[in-house]
Amino acid sequence: MVWRVRVFSELYTAVEPFKSTYIVAVVENENGERRVARVPARYFGRLKEGVEGELREEWTIFGTVPVFVPSSEEKIRKVALITGGSRGYRRRYSG
Repeated sequence: MVWRVRVFSELYTAVEPFKSTYIVAVVENENGERRVARVPARYFGRLKEGVEGELREEWTIFGTVPVFVPSSEEKIRKVALITGGSRGYRRRYSG
């Protein structure tokens, strides 16, 4: 079943009893059923309203928690900085 994000909030400060940051989202399926779900922190800054994905039940020490996983991940551009030292160029100073 396909679920779609309606609204979400990124919690950058963990609230007790949790120790890690996470995203809380209200997700809705095609039948109009809505659920509150947790979204893994690796989707910080990439989650948007309307994103589709699946809803899974995951066990935690606090019980079973619904977790929303987006179906497609946004590609992140990576940049490599090549400096003179990494190419083997050095100046030799005599002194």
